[in-house]
Amino acid sequence: MVSDERLAWVNGRLVGEAEPSLSLLERGLTLGDGVFETMLAAGPNLFRPAEHLERLAWGASLLAIALPSPEDLLAAVQDTLSANRLSAAVVRLTVSRGPDPGRGVDVSSALTPTIIVRAMPYQPRAIRRTGLTAVFPSLRRNENSPLSRVKSLSYADSVLARLEARRRGADEAILLNTRGEVCCASTANLFAVKGDTLVTPPVESGALPGVTRRCLLELAVARGLTVRQASVLPEDLWAADEAFITNTVIGVAGLTSVEGRPIGTGRLGEGTRSLAADYRRLVRCSLAG
Repeated sequence: MVSDERLAWVNGRLVGEAEPSLSLLERGLTLGDGVFETMLAAGPNLFRPAEHLERLAWGASLLAIALPSPEDLLAAVQDTLSANRLSAAVVRLTVSRGPDPGRGVDVSSALTPTIIVRAMPYQPRAIRRTGLTAVFPSLRRNENSPLSRVKSLSYADSVLARLEARRRGADEAILLNTRGEVCCASTANLFAVKGDTLVTPPVESGALPGVTRRCLLELAVARGLTVRQASVLPEDLWAADEAFITNTVIGVAGLTSVEGRPIGTGRLGEGTRSLAADYRRLVRCSLAG
């Protein structure tokens, strides 16, 4: 292992990220059979770890994957953070069903989950002044699938959506569900601002119940905005004054056009700037310990 190589936690061992440490029979690799969470950290402090672990546990339960205790998972995260000595980090906690000597999708009761923790340097992104451009990809998100509510290891739909967006010269893909409603970006939740009302698609539309999404709903209420979780159609998005997307790593990113048509003025709005600043303060204060 080279001296500057980061360390990952794999089933109780700290190993170099480039070291072979997983079985070729790992179901997370062969079937995308598992769940994960991405968290922010500053030193040993994590941002809203209980909410991330709650969502991880819900997804694992849905897939019938037995998790270690929250205390053990947090200890693995802390070991990884300590070993990498990062002042600010993005932590990915991955749970795969484990190595399976058989084939196919049947699940043996003898399988033992594989736990992986990675810590990468985190550089908070300044909100992009010009905002992001987006397109509606041809792929549709299945709001009827329970996996739309889970951060599963199967992210091929998001990969395809982002590939199409980039081929078409856009920054991001805004996915529609099977009913033609707006539900989310390729890896982020979506919000639209109209007057003093903030609207975001509900989980019933196929939106992931994001931790950052929940933070923004709380911050909007604190700002005196009316908050609604309601179906959003493409025409609602174009008619909005502002729109933005959120996830753990990007925080809040303004969305200024979709399919070449501007949202509002086509520029980053004051509501987006204000909520982005509120979110950065919330994260900074929470991680200060």
